[in-house]
Amino acid sequence: MNDKQRKAMFAKFNNTKYNTETFKIISDRGRGHQFTDETIQHMKDMKSNLYTVADIHDFEDYYKAYQNSVNPKPENIAKQKNIADKVTRRVWDEIDRLGIRDKVHDVSMQGSYVKGTDLAGSGSDLDLFVIFKKKIPEKERNELGLMIGMSALAMYNPRPVQAKTKFAEAKFIVDDLPMEVQVIPTRDLSLEEIRNRRESDGTPIDDIGMERTPHQTLFMQQHLGDKKDDVRVLKQFMKDVKVYDSSIKSQGFSGYSAESLIYNLGSFENVLSFFANFEKGVIIGKLDDSKIVKDKFNLADPIDPNRNLIPDTVSDVKIARMIKASRVTLEDSRTPIISKSEPLDTVQIQFQSNEKEDEKLGSQVNSALKKLAEKLSELGYIVPKQTEQITPDYKVENYRTSYSINNNNKVTMNIGIKNKETASEIIKSRISTNKNLPQNVIDAFIKANHGNGIRVEKTPTELIAITANPYPTIDKAVRSILIKNLDSSGLPPNIRNDIESNGIVFNSTMQKNQFENII
Repeated sequence: MNDKQRKAMFAKFNNTKYNTETFKIISDRGRGHQFTDETIQHMKDMKSNLYTVADIHDFEDYYKAYQNSVNPKPENIAKQKNIADKVTRRVWDEIDRLGIRDKVHDVSMQGSYVKGTDLAGSGSDLDLFVIFKKKIPEKERNELGLMIGMSALAMYNPRPVQAKTKFAEAKFIVDDLPMEVQVIPTRDLSLEEIRNRRESDGTPIDDIGMERTPHQTLFMQQHLGDKKDDVRVLKQFMKDVKVYDSSIKSQGFSGYSAESLIYNLGSFENVLSFFANFEKGVIIGKLDDSKIVKDKFNLADPIDPNRNLIPDTVSDVKIARMIKASRVTLEDSRTPIISKSEPLDTVQIQFQSNEKEDEKLGSQVNSALKKLAEKLSELGYIVPKQTEQITPDYKVENYRTSYSINNNNKVTMNIGIKNKETASEIIKSRISTNKNLPQNVIDAFIKANHGNGIRVEKTPTELIAITANPYPTIDKAVRSILIKNLDSSGLPPNIRNDIESNGIVFNSTMQKNQFENII
């Protein structure tokens, strides 16, 4: 996009007539995204304050540097193809050895490697799908898929991975090129069946996951055209500012989300401009009304208007970081470095989980961390959080927490705190005396709070019942939440069961940790 085209695009924000429902801004590729009336009016009010590229020449140099760094080398592409062909042949061989070719619809490579949007320098991620005919029961296809994958990858020391679908994965190195190969079982569903959530015979489809992938791969192969470099640059940018990775632990953008952003908005620069001028509730692509959210933004799956790629997967912190990083890059033609908080005393809690599904465990740990931070705050401990007003109506809070899960499902949760101890006494209850309370009400309050280590003090405006603080140290507070009062802790049931069954290890030595800022 040259400077004249860029100015014309942003002029649309300021000089457009719009109706009372929605307005559509068309991207370079002839597609676009919908804006609410409020969004358009806000953009009109901003006028020249929209974020755009400050120096076109600097930005073009910046883009070219990224572009040169993300394209795979021809020799690595050849290595990828060799491994992809070899594993595909071995999968078909295993299918024939088991005598189940009549149960298999297809075997095909999927994902960024096939779409031409994979990154150089980050290793090669090959996703080989064994697509079973839809009449094959889920349990059977998952068992067969894992058996096929483990056998086909045997030379690479594979391991089973437990997600919604259990599959085989192998990580290895070929001539200094890191490789990661997954053999994933799924079933054959047509695009119409996916969109309608019903099989062709009318049978409802309860859950759709990997079945979308072959259709998504084909769609991007057909529609990205010459924008593959823009996708690669966007993916690498997202990795560099730590918003890339759609796992529940990271809660960032997926590779497919990056592809969908480029497909709709047309270029890397346009994507940065969209985030830099972020408005809550914006809809990118064609999305069913029932899937629209107002508290983030909306990105329709290009193959399925019933699927929103953002609300359930991308956290507010990652969206806020993408917004701020985009502004820095447009203004200065540089990628910002994500800073960290000051070193904080850290509560560290470890437990062994029985949960086999990685993504499910990650979701539960995220919920547990938030609840623990809230509980500790209620007990007088300061759990710091970064709060930023990203836009006039978009405020984001970033708790100073983190976690890790090792290969044996040992969970380590970290919570930053400001104080290791709190007051030796706390207020148990209070009553205002400003309302000319009858003496019998005051007497009843005093009587109810008399004895058992409780005393009542009078101020000019209220009576206060004071008692000893049962949790004056962080050690006692944590043990109260996770041992004495585990059932009422508010933690997810599965994590409560893990702690009850396997116990916890609480590190009270208070190591110092730093936590990532939004930017």
